[in-house]
Amino acid sequence: MALIDRDTVLEIVGGDISEAKNVIGMLFDSTRDQVLKLHAGLQGSDRKALEEAAHQLAGATSTCGLYEISEHFRALEENAHTESFDLLTDRVNQADELLRQAEAECNDLFSDSSEGHPK
Repeated sequence: MALIDRDTVLEIVGGDISEAKNVIGMLFDSTRDQVLKLHAGLQGSDRKALEEAAHQLAGATSTCGLYEISEHFRALEENAHTESFDLLTDRVNQADELLRQAEAECNDLFSDSSEGHPK
């Protein structure tokens, strides 16, 4: 199962592969910053920081068609104040790994060789 909905990304950018690459690049740049905030929240036992970063990540990933990953961040956001830090750490690590996989998938989907080819 794909981690990203290519059609959603292309719809956002009006079908322009070059623009899709730009949007995806900005997405992963911003998610890296937010994931760092998640890890800082874990290290500082700051549940509010975890909730806020997870909220930002859930929105950004959902908007760009990363629905499965978005659900991980929604769960993290919803449970930031009630789950143990061990479980929250596991959730963050799992979502972080999914983001890495999605970035690799996006690089393949929107590579120069994919232009002009349907999904």
